[in-house]
Amino acid sequence: MKILYVASNPKEELTLKLLQEITLLQTQLSEDTTSGVKLSFLPKLPFEQLSREVRRERPDILHISAHGSTEGLMFSGLDEKGRTLGAKDLRRFLSSEHPPRLVVLSACNSVSIAKSLKGVFQIIIGIEAEISVRASREPICTFYENLARGLSVKEAFEISNTMIEKIDNGSVRARLFPAKNIDPEKEFFYTGPRIVAKLASDNYKPNKEGEYEFRLGVFDCPANTHQVMFFTDDEELFDEKMLSRFCSVTKGTAPDNRYWTDDTWLKERDFRIFAAGVAADGKHFMVASLLTEALLHFWDRQHRNPITQNRRLQDLVTTLSLA
Repeated sequence: MKILYVASNPKEELTLKLLQEITLLQTQLSEDTTSGVKLSFLPKLPFEQLSREVRRERPDILHISAHGSTEGLMFSGLDEKGRTLGAKDLRRFLSSEHPPRLVVLSACNSVSIAKSLKGVFQIIIGIEAEISVRASREPICTFYENLARGLSVKEAFEISNTMIEKIDNGSVRARLFPAKNIDPEKEFFYTGPRIVAKLASDNYKPNKEGEYEFRLGVFDCPANTHQVMFFTDDEELFDEKMLSRFCSVTKGTAPDNRYWTDDTWLKERDFRIFAAGVAADGKHFMVASLLTEALLHFWDRQHRNPITQNRRLQDLVTTLSLA
């Protein structure tokens, strides 16, 4: 989960309160449970450099902290004078080959801008009315902390929005605008380590013994993971001949925090898989999954579209489940 936090205000508007907010956010996201989160902070970004930084950083989440009105957001320029960027301006500046999945407009009266940008991004969040500093600080930090702990966008948003309403006595709330066909309840930015699986070939056919050949992996491992072991509790496989085929150890540091077995596995039906990982500091994790779940999760992570678009995989999952 990669967050780009942009604050762009005229020079005289940059206050200690903004630095306190980002310090609080950095502290919360530095916990061990959120080691898969990267936060980049640009505290006084001129609007002329906004588009370039979004393209360079390619964040999952773009957070913009600025003064806002129904007409737009106030950004500083290279000349340190204020400029108001409306919805059309932001659409042009933020359009890229890899747009953020989520954009948070942490600014007063930004809900009209967010509504105008609905569909440009998967999800965009805006604020109604004038929001207090306290109501924008704690709820925003809680929102990202909950995303980093594996909550869906909807769950994290509803918790933070309730905090905003309580802090400002119901006079202010945030609004969430998902694009068409995007369900915030099913959108996650950080899930922690999870087992995935893929077929060793694209033919989707079993061997002569009726077994399918596939590789196992774990996505979203902590950045300092250096060893992952895959194994199963399937008692049918507990014999000397088969045991070595169903226990694999992968070593080394993966730059993308994704680990795959070096060898392929063979199986004719669904079964339970475990993965245990060890980090350089001695911490560890363990995850479990059915083979069918791992196949579906890999498809979802790679393509982010329904399995119905891959009939062969759909049939394979059904075959493994019924065997």
